Amino acid sequence: MNSFRNVQRAIEYETDRQVRVLEEGGKVVQETRLWDEPRQITHSMRGKEEAHDYRYFPDPDLVPIEVDRSGSSGSHGICPNSQRQTSTLVSQYSVRPYDSEILTGSRALADYFEACAALFPDAQKVSNWVTGDLLRSLNQDQSAREQCPISPEKLVSMLRLLEEGRISRRIAQGVFEEIVSYGRGAR
Repeated sequence: MNSFRNVQRAIEYETDRQVRVLEEGGKVVQETRLWDEPRQITHSMRGKEEAHDYRYFPDPDLVPIEVDRSGSSGSHGICPNSQRQTSTLVSQYSVRPYDSEILTGSRALADYFEACAALFPDAQKVSNWVTGDLLRSLNQDQSAREQCPISPEKLVSMLRLLEEGRISRRIAQGVFEEIVSYGRGAR
């Protein structure tokens, strides 16, 4: 597609086409369709058997969303973080607002961050490692945040070595991977 206008036209056409198919008692099949701009219609290019045909894969940098609907009324109670928790991290620890949103995405992650921040003076550096390297590692291993493979003490130990200049950022990432993989502490 060579313009947003054509994307809009294709979506509108396809919406109407699928509604017609369903109203006529048909079934909308998974397939790749081609937009024919001169005729303003879509054509079937190839069918898809399963979702894996679309080559979906998880992005290791995206934070999983955990929704707990028990005891909530409306969307306000669904998300684990609250405006109060987020603003507390921003004001108490001087963490960037975006990072505080991620950190308060689950109770376990917020507790983990606070345990690390209590042991290390630069909370933003702690936040950078937790929201970056740690979450990426947990997402790649499909691990639950409640079962974090690295204790706050071990992460802070590595951050101290980095802060003292005894190791570089690149070496710190290798040390981090060692700690996550084998449970060893930084020396």
